[in-house]
Amino acid sequence: SSAPGTAAVSTVDAATGSVHNVPLWRVQWTELPGYQNVLNVHVAHYTHMFQSIVHGPPPWLFGHLHLPGGSDNLTSEAYRLGDPDSRQTRWGTLMRISDYRQVEDDG
Repeated sequence: SSAPGTAAVSTVDAATGSVHNVPLWRVQWTELPGYQNVLNVHVAHYTHMFQSIVHGPPPWLFGHLHLPGGSDNLTSEAYRLGDPDSRQTRWGTLMRISDYRQVEDDG
């Protein structure tokens, strides 16, 4: 898992197919397996996370978790990762980055 300000590069165990050290993107909407989406990442800690992913070896993977309230709840005790009493969603979607473009900030 990843906390704001950290970024990890995931690894895939070829023998088992298990994915380890998956960076997590916790946002206020859901994603479904099999869909493609164009994302505009502009929040600093997620920009860092995605830059770390795409500058590492492929496959470029991250976990998408629905977080009610989005970034407002990233530091909320009620949605703390790893806490057995957390209200954080405990399942999500494994996402793969197939391409990326970095654009200059316009403002």
